[in-house]
Amino acid sequence: MLAFLPAGDGISKLSKAAVRPIDVGRASYLSRDGKPRTRYFATMAAFGRTAGDGDTQKRSLRAKLRDWRSLGYRGRPVRLIVAQSFDEIVTIRSVAIGNRQIFGSMPGAQPDAEANDSQFDVAIISQTRAGNVLREVRGHRVLAAPIEETRGRPVEVALDFHSVGRLPATFEILPRALNVRC
Repeated sequence: MLAFLPAGDGISKLSKAAVRPIDVGRASYLSRDGKPRTRYFATMAAFGRTAGDGDTQKRSLRAKLRDWRSLGYRGRPVRLIVAQSFDEIVTIRSVAIGNRQIFGSMPGAQPDAEANDSQFDVAIISQTRAGNVLREVRGHRVLAAPIEETRGRPVEVALDFHSVGRLPATFEILPRALNVRC
């Protein structure tokens, strides 16, 4: 069990707060050296440009898109499957798999995300000839595999804002797996 205790009268307020179950995500992916790994996340998982650059997670969507254009960042072709609702090969800039209404400081990227609805809210920023496109889908399981690794550069994976490995990866929701007091 993990607890964050506030100082002062916050402890008494916390002890009176309701306990609420939230969903937890389980990610199976490859470590940087190619070994299978499994970890859990409470907030979000991401892969693509955002996963590889922790600094950009704190910027707005417009700033990220502007940076990607100026840096010449090329999207990566990935086969992305979200439950039974989405199965496409997409040239991605970034994909966020959210369990809450947050993606860095991008309010609105997952506006309907709830921490206990047994669904991920998936924000896909893809690169098209016309520019960058943001699409949103929902599902309880996400599979992602690179179509090709470009010049040995893998598509990186981050969990709760920490880079942990690379694709291919599977993300599954564990409904109401963690009780939190809030």
